[in-house]
Parts: sequence; structure tokens; C-alpha cells
Amino acid sequence: MAFDEDRKNQTFLVPRVELPFYVYKDGDENPYTASGYMGNYASMEVDLTHEEIVFEGSASLLINYQATDDWYGLGLMDPANDWGDILGGYDLAGAKRFSFWARAGDENIKAKIGFGLIEKDKPYPDTSRKSKEVNLGTKWRQYSISLKKLDMSCIRTGLVVFASANGFRQKIYLDNVVFE
Repeated sequence: MAFDEDRKNQTFLVPRVELPFYVYKDGDENPYTASGYMGNYASMEVDLTHEEIVFEGSASLLINYQATDDWYGLGLMDPANDWGDILGGYDLAGAKRFSFWARAGDENIKAKIGFGLIEKDKPYPDTSRKSKEVNLGTKWRQYSISLKKLDMSCIRTGLVVFASANGFRQKIYLDNVVFE
């Protein structure tokens, strides 16, 4: 990660990264922190080093929602626990695609997964936000989001996940979350 002299006029001068840039991979030294708990977060457990059900490598990210009602959400943020009041994030200019592998503990778990959460009403927002509605099953599947025409110069929330319980407990697994 480096600061480039030619980026002096950018709105938010944050570290530019080399691509591919992993938001989550094996729970090791991830650049974003799982600190954006939303909705009924008291019923949500997050395991960044889950080892039983893994797509690739040694671990996956598990969101284990124990309630049978209400909604829940998780954001992986930089800096941790900040909702747009402190400068943070990464310059992902040049990234063409955001992709992730996901599955659930049961069939037909609907979730909204993407990146960017902090809106422009805050001093330091994500410069882009995009997500995708997915219907997760019990087999790993790769999903991707095109980044065409998006301003990727300051992404503070590298991953966001939202879901609703709809009458039963849920488990969502994510692995190899990457901007490329």
C-alpha cells in the first residue's frame, strides 16, 4: 500500500492497494474489521476463523444468527467501529470486480451481500456502495458484482451482509471475498 504523488487532489487520500485485494481470506490479518453489527446483533455470533465448513484454505467467515425473527447485518470496516466520522478505508481504483464465495447452513437463505455502507451524510463516506440479493443454498457458490463506472477511491466498508430470519435460525458462510 502506498500513497501516490499524483493523487493529491483526491477527496479522501487513503492507501492505494495492489489487486487482487482480499477483504476476507482464512481469517488472517484481514484489512477490514468485523465491527459493524446491525439489527438484532445480540442474536448474532461471528466467527472469523471457522474451520469446519470452508471453501478454500483453512477458515471461513461464519455468521450464526440464533433468533427466529427480525433482521441482522454485519459490516467489515476500516477503521473498526467507525460509522463515517474518521478517515479510513482503501483506494481500490482499478478494481473491475468484487467477488465472494458463499453458502448457508440450510437451503433458501436470502441475503443481501456487497460492499460500501457509509453514506454521504457522514464526513467520510464510502465513495461507492453496491450489493446483490442472493439466494444461498448448502453448496458453495461464487457471486460477483461488476465495478464498472464506480468510484473505488475510498472503500471503508469492504463487506456488508444483511438478512432476515423468517421463522428459523440461520448460518451464512463466506470465503475468499476479494476486489480484483
